[in-house]
Amino acid sequence: MSQHPPTDGSGSGFGQDSGYGVSEQLYSSDGTPIAAETERPRRARKGLLVGGGVALAVLVGGGAWALSAFFSQGAQPAEALPAGTLGYVAIDLDPTGQQKLEAVEMLGKFPAFEDKIGLDTDDDVKQKLFEAMQRDGICPDLNYGSDVEPWLGNRAGIAAVDLGEDEVIPVAVVQVKDGDGAVAGIEKLVECSAEGEAQGEESAGGDEIGGYAVSGDWVVLAETEALAQGVVDATAEANLADDEEYQRWMASAGDPGVMSMYAAPAAGQAVLDFSTGFDDLSSSGGEPDPQTREMLEKFPGAAGVVRFDDGALEMEVVTGELESDLAQAFGTDRGDDALATLPQSTAVAVGIGFADGWVGTLIDYLGPMIEEDAGMSLDEALAEAERETGLALPEDLETLLGTSFSFALDGAFDPEQFFAGGVEEFPLGAKIAGDPEAMDAVLEKLRARFGADADLLASRVDGDHLLVGPSPAYLDRLAADGGLGDTVAFRSVVPNAEEAASIFYLNFDAGNWLVRLAEFDQNGETKENLAPLQAFGISSWIEDGEAHSLVRLTTED
Repeated sequence: MSQHPPTDGSGSGFGQDSGYGVSEQLYSSDGTPIAAETERPRRARKGLLVGGGVALAVLVGGGAWALSAFFSQGAQPAEALPAGTLGYVAIDLDPTGQQKLEAVEMLGKFPAFEDKIGLDTDDDVKQKLFEAMQRDGICPDLNYGSDVEPWLGNRAGIAAVDLGEDEVIPVAVVQVKDGDGAVAGIEKLVECSAEGEAQGEESAGGDEIGGYAVSGDWVVLAETEALAQGVVDATAEANLADDEEYQRWMASAGDPGVMSMYAAPAAGQAVLDFSTGFDDLSSSGGEPDPQTREMLEKFPGAAGVVRFDDGALEMEVVTGELESDLAQAFGTDRGDDALATLPQSTAVAVGIGFADGWVGTLIDYLGPMIEEDAGMSLDEALAEAERETGLALPEDLETLLGTSFSFALDGAFDPEQFFAGGVEEFPLGAKIAGDPEAMDAVLEKLRARFGADADLLASRVDGDHLLVGPSPAYLDRLAADGGLGDTVAFRSVVPNAEEAASIFYLNFDAGNWLVRLAEFDQNGETKENLAPLQAFGISSWIEDGEAHSLVRLTTED
């Protein structure tokens, strides 16, 4: 029979209480006591455990709160706008902690920013901007600490609001910490601005700042006080931040940043109503052309965010995939098919993919404008273009540009050489994916029209690509798979190249073209501020029925 350790009657396995509590006596599996180094009172032990538990809870809870605060975006202007807002742009001067770190890290690489702003992660951005404004002579007599800081919040926005009136109402919303102080502060700002503009003339009074209404942590500014109060009342019934369309599009735009933008589905019809009769958006007769009308009537909504991300500044915009024929003609994933194979030394590149029948669709869309500008029917205009180019339109043009067209300019280009007439050695050209034999046949028609300048359209067939350019040496480089699409600089600004419909790429480090561009600056300041730049890219793609556009600027590590 095994020997059990003595107990205190509770079966706990502890020894007898020695006056302060049960001693911490442990036993081995055979019941033999294991000596403890010390014995501590039970009450003290319990206190230690409870105290440690409380400390742990505080640390965990505090850490969770700190983490949440670090990544939390905070109240946004959308909360102070009604659900009937057609569109708005907001700025956040107190974004998430991660955004602050990213912003300071990137902007701190530029000497001009350090000299004029000099921002640290714990600095008051509003103060830095206000001081920079004062250095430019705006409101020099105001004191930030007493006239601005006590009431001004960190966020603001401008918006177009539909309150059911005949016209859309433009408003601004500003976050405040003190409503009464905000009214006095806004009047001071407007007054000093008016004094500066009038250069000593009678300053603007409170009535000239328009109307405003304070609601909680926000002040709404509009043309009249009645309109401002109308916005406040409408917001109380349903605010933009809770609107399902707003939430959907902002979520699709990705992580929050320092600026956000939103356009409601109803904004398309509002723009259509506003644009009627304007020549730049309308065909002859004062009515929008059918394609424009269709796109605006079917506008699904959109949102955008400007943010700092991993040493880069980017803007992402997302909208519903437009159902128009024109959007479908260019909504492919072929933008990088040819571009990705360009030389790694490429400084400037453009890539675009095409769907079948895209030229005819484009001509149909531009038809009313072509007729208006040419003063003839579309058929007559096309016939004239065929006589001048020798091409059969639209068939030859669609054949020539293939399924994926790319243009490249190498980083070794010399602007002086180009303007001096040395075009035949200039490192630029096109690489086109498609039917190269058919494309070259069409190109031959154009060369016949160029005469002595036909060498500018020198070409060669390379597998599934046609290479076109003035420099035979550069065509040799285009013929190789240069691997541009795999370079760090390219991927840093075009992360979704495989799905992209169109791409624009600029490499600041390819060759020394950027240095030559800055040679005009005798002080070297321009060169110093250009040095941190790495690459710039613009790309667009379709994902899950949504059209995304990304503009991204990266800097050196």
